[in-house]
Amino acid sequence: FPTNKAIEGKSIGKAVQKADITQQDILMNSVAISKSLPLIVSGYNLFENSYTYASFNIDKWKELLLQMSQMADYVIVDCSSDFSNNKPTSAAMALADSVIQIYAAEYRSEIFFASQQKVLKDENYDDERFIKAIMIGHNSRNQASNEIINAKNIKNKIPFSEQVGHQYQSGTLFSGTSDRAFNDAVLKLLKEVM
Repeated sequence: FPTNKAIEGKSIGKAVQKADITQQDILMNSVAISKSLPLIVSGYNLFENSYTYASFNIDKWKELLLQMSQMADYVIVDCSSDFSNNKPTSAAMALADSVIQIYAAEYRSEIFFASQQKVLKDENYDDERFIKAIMIGHNSRNQASNEIINAKNIKNKIPFSEQVGHQYQSGTLFSGTSDRAFNDAVLKLLKEVM
């Protein structure tokens, strides 16, 4: 959640714990980013996680996502890389039209994703829907980046942005950035989804 007073008492966990999830439950536990930008954000609140509320099966998370998809043209879910043991991530990946898979520009990222390929196939995830991108860090070694890009046939590169890094740290990601290279890379990635 962005850092503002509007988030107090709001949590997606409250909506998911209802017997029947309604669009009103979702809206009551979401935050509108701005009046000019038609975007709402929902998630666990500060100091909460998936263990804060009762355990929900994957069908409950799918119900939430289906309700959200009736409310908006696009539903973006920030998923865990541990998709096989994370119910919200498993539900999102099962229902997604597109999945953006972001690699870090380091060898351990490539090794991790390579180790997940069998799990993806076993879980019947269609990796043809995956749009691959690599986040180029400010201290990335070009050799690692280039080897991962070539090995995984990655066409989308997201450059490091110091401004976005500061916004992440301060909880103001939705305030926009003047970093043209970063904006251009993200827009290119979004065009593949739309």
